[in-house]
Amino acid sequence: MLKKSITKRMFIGITSVVVGFAVIILLANTLLLSPLYYRSIEKSMVASIEQLAEIDYESEKEVWIEEIFNISSGSAYDVIVRNEGITLFSSSMEIGLRAYPEPGFEPDFEPKPKDNLGPLNSDIEWEKEGSVSLGYSIDTRNNNEFMVCMTELENGYRIFLTQPVAPVNAGIAQSNKLLILCTAAVLLLSIIFAFRFSKGFTKPIKAIQSQVKKISNQDFSAELEVNTGDELENLSNDVNVLSEKLESALEELQERNKQLEKDIQAQRSFISNASHELRTPLSLIKGYADELKSGFISDGEQQKIYHGIISEESTKIKRLLNEMLDLSRLESGRMEINKEKFKVNDVINSFFEKYTGFVKENKLNIERRLSEDSVCFHDAMRFEQILANYISNASKYSDSRKHIIVSTKEIEDNIRVSVFNYGSQIDEDSIIHIWDGFYKADNARTRKDDSYGLGLSIVKAIQQVAGYKYGVINHEDGVEFWFDAKSI
Repeated sequence: MLKKSITKRMFIGITSVVVGFAVIILLANTLLLSPLYYRSIEKSMVASIEQLAEIDYESEKEVWIEEIFNISSGSAYDVIVRNEGITLFSSSMEIGLRAYPEPGFEPDFEPKPKDNLGPLNSDIEWEKEGSVSLGYSIDTRNNNEFMVCMTELENGYRIFLTQPVAPVNAGIAQSNKLLILCTAAVLLLSIIFAFRFSKGFTKPIKAIQSQVKKISNQDFSAELEVNTGDELENLSNDVNVLSEKLESALEELQERNKQLEKDIQAQRSFISNASHELRTPLSLIKGYADELKSGFISDGEQQKIYHGIISEESTKIKRLLNEMLDLSRLESGRMEINKEKFKVNDVINSFFEKYTGFVKENKLNIERRLSEDSVCFHDAMRFEQILANYISNASKYSDSRKHIIVSTKEIEDNIRVSVFNYGSQIDEDSIIHIWDGFYKADNARTRKDDSYGLGLSIVKAIQQVAGYKYGVINHEDGVEFWFDAKSI
């Protein structure tokens, strides 16, 4: 069970980052805005007072007053000019006189005593900045705090700039309120965005997780659809490919399991049949050997017969064991097929020269219908072994004519060698089984007490290892066994 979902973790992460930035901005605004704002005002006042210091205050008063207004236009501070402790000019008083003059009233620029200007008390603690002094003062008349900037000229004139602190603090407080409201709105929108983004981002991940869970439960019915255009879409495509491959592999594994069960059953049947096949000749050998050992058989001719039977059955056992060993090696892959180039007709003709005795002994009528000489790619020894098994099988089940036809023909890129014998057909239901070891002939053809032995099983194993086809075809008047070799 999940302790935390990806959606929750992503939402908490994004929200934490946004809240962290908001807190940092609020703290920075609270701690830094006020001193920065004050410092900006101080710089502005210093720059203005330096310009005011360049005015010639010994010229006509109306002239330098206009120059003061030109310099201080748009500023919030009050300009005060004093000489020998007497206030010669105050911009705030002058503006008041200009804004609300009485009819016929002329501005009075007479010097005013210093007591009329509350901000300029004697308790100011000055800080020097070049030729300019900065400080703070409290107006005792209304208890208002002022920022004060002062410079003294060579002719004894003093210029003062006074800026009320209350409007500055009010502006800072208003800025803080506005910032808090904006931050709260941004924070709310960020939380909504974080929630929707985290859900949208994790939706394809949850879909992939759900699909993987279905795959783990062997449910391959659904196909994952993620259209994000990024790595998640690539991952979903990989999951779909993995699902298809797993489904295919599972189906193949199930088929192999079924085939394995069949092979195990066939192996058990093979061992059982092999035991049965070995038991009969061994019983005969033991029986005749016991008779000879007992001394009851004194006739020389009869002893020769018994020796002949024992020798024949021993040969059968040896042949059967050799075939079983060959089959086991072929099926286990321990026996390799040594492919080589050779002429098909030469190998077939050479085979019948070597097996002339077998042909005469079984009174076989061999007809060869060989196509023009072709070169094939196969194991020559195994090629002859297949041909020998087919000829042996044909001789057993041929009718009284003992007519066997060996033919070759090219089919696509292969040379097909066929062995046909006249006689009864193989039951269609039994054709698939005749390639199994020890499959009984009476299940496939009507003849009893014979078996196909391991010959056809060896043919099957050789062709499968070589990668070539083999098979059997029922004809109206007989049966055709065939196998392919690669044409060169």
